[in-house]
Amino acid sequence: MSWFTRCPACGVTYAVVPDQLKVAQGWLRCGQCQQAFDSTGMVLPWPVDVEAPQPSLPTEAPSARLDLNDFLQHEDKSALQTPVAAFEEALSTFKPQPLPTTATAPSSAVWAVPLGDLLAPNTAPNTAPNMAPEEEPAVLTPKASSWWSTLLAWGLLLALLLQWGIAGRDKWVAAEPSFAPPLQAACRLLGCEMVPPAVRDGVVIENSSMAPRDGGLALLWSVRNVTRQTLEMPALELTWLDAQDKVLLRRVFRPTEQDAPAALTPGQIWQGQLQLLPAEGLQPMGYRLVNFYP
Repeated sequence: MSWFTRCPACGVTYAVVPDQLKVAQGWLRCGQCQQAFDSTGMVLPWPVDVEAPQPSLPTEAPSARLDLNDFLQHEDKSALQTPVAAFEEALSTFKPQPLPTTATAPSSAVWAVPLGDLLAPNTAPNTAPNMAPEEEPAVLTPKASSWWSTLLAWGLLLALLLQWGIAGRDKWVAAEPSFAPPLQAACRLLGCEMVPPAVRDGVVIENSSMAPRDGGLALLWSVRNVTRQTLEMPALELTWLDAQDKVLLRRVFRPTEQDAPAALTPGQIWQGQLQLLPAEGLQPMGYRLVNFYP
């Protein structure tokens, strides 16, 4: 036989099992409002409609006829089972006992399942609370993910090309002077220094002379950039020679010691002048002047 009870808080009807009630000592927890209550004295039997057994048809002809009066006397005149409508009316007038205020639900309380869930498992109860759907985390669609991947790849490629160009800026300018303006602009933004390239034989000494002046020797010379790009100013090496062309003294002058500019533009000519004082007893008879990059 099935049993049922009703939650005293929300009035939802539940089907219960005697074994579960025995284990939980009569305590139930409403699956609708989560209220724990003692079902003692609140459990009623669920009436089941029992269909009258159908008389089996005789396979063989009866041996004797039964009188109609005798048949009516043996007819089952028992009262019909209580209809379901009468049971529901009685259920609506049922008043459960109030819960004791000092009692607490034991930890082994049985979770009660609404009777509507048992009778119609595919139908949601009308009294179910409105549960807002959980917001799912935003997921990039394949199209958006592919777009971001492409953008990132292009950004990394441009950064690599920029780094490569800045690292070899001097070589690029030496090979192609037209690269100088954009590379100089990039260096101004990135805080790097643009050093003009040094090309061997790119700056030549056009003429030079050395003559006595003011108790010493005055060295005059001029250099010219023979290339089509801006070049770094080279250093100057002066060698004094005696009458037999033997080396008496060798001296190197860097651009800062020459008061020369740091670079020469294409075709630029620059003239330099130095006042030299030979050491006592040193009488140079000739000189040799060359420029080079250290």
